[in-house]
Amino acid sequence: MRELGGRILRSPIFVHSIHGRCCMAGKIVKAEITAMPKTFTDPMPKVIATFDDGLVKELFEYYPDELHFTAEEFVGLTEEAAYQLKMEKDTAYLRS
Repeated sequence: MRELGGRILRSPIFVHSIHGRCCMAGKIVKAEITAMPKTFTDPMPKVIATFDDGLVKELFEYYPDELHFTAEEFVGLTEEAAYQLKMEKDTAYLRS
């Protein structure tokens, strides 16, 4: 276990792997996107998901000048679908 912003992150039970990452089977019931960077040295925003079993997990970080997400986009998705959404947005950005 580790702590993230006062919340305990429990070790999840992984059900399968996608792109070298282990994924949860449950659905995301709440998502949070951390603060956007204000200066060059600020950290990139991260997507943090709460699953239907109560697990809180940091999914990924991203470059906000390339991609845009809202927390609502992740609610109802599985972890695998959340990674798929990021991949689709990455691909669209690179093709633009």
